[in-house]
Amino acid sequence: MNETVLRGQRMAQLEGGQASLPVREIFEGFPVERAGVRIDSIRHTPWKLLEHLRIAQWDIVQFAIDPAHSSPPWPDEHWPRKTSPESADEWMASVDIFLSDLEHEKELA
Repeated sequence: MNETVLRGQRMAQLEGGQASLPVREIFEGFPVERAGVRIDSIRHTPWKLLEHLRIAQWDIVQFAIDPAHSSPPWPDEHWPRKTSPESADEWMASVDIFLSDLEHEKELA
C-alpha cells in the first residue's frame, strides 16, 4: 500500500469525524458533573473511559518512542480505580493530556 495513503488514513482515524465524532468535539461542552455517572447500558463512566484512553494512548506513544518502555500491567494499570474525577480541574487536566498525547501520536504517524 502507498505509504502516503496509509499515513493519511491513520491521521483520519486519529482525528475522528468518519466513524465517530471528531475527538475534540467529544470533549467540548461535555457536562463534567456527569463524568462519574454510569449510563445503564454502558459498563464504564465517562471518567473511566477517558482515563483508560489516556493511559492506553500514553502507553502506545511511549512504546513508539522508547525501546526500553515497559507497559503497565494489563488490565489493572490501564483502568483508573476511581469512577469519577475529584474536580472539573482534574477532568480538564486529563482531557488536555489526552489531546496533547494525541497530537504527539499524530506527529509520529
